[in-house]
Amino acid sequence: MLPDMNPPPNLAGPLRLGYIIAGSVLVIWGIFYAAPGLTRDVLVIIGAAVLVEGLIGFCVVRAMLGLGGKKESLQP
Repeated sequence: MLPDMNPPPNLAGPLRLGYIIAGSVLVIWGIFYAAPGLTRDVLVIIGAAVLVEGLIGFCVVRAMLGLGGKKESLQP
């Protein structure tokens, strides 16, 4: 049997929506408004990464910093 490979979500509610909106804006800005070249490519790549993180609900940077995720219950 294979181990569970799904990471626990560490983005919730408004933060997740913010990631989706920010990623969409960066991708659209990169495709339609940025000057051709490296700037356009970087905006699209970063925007796509942020958009995917928002859609799946997991951010690698927040996981490395220990932010978000489920909190331990303090009940006895």
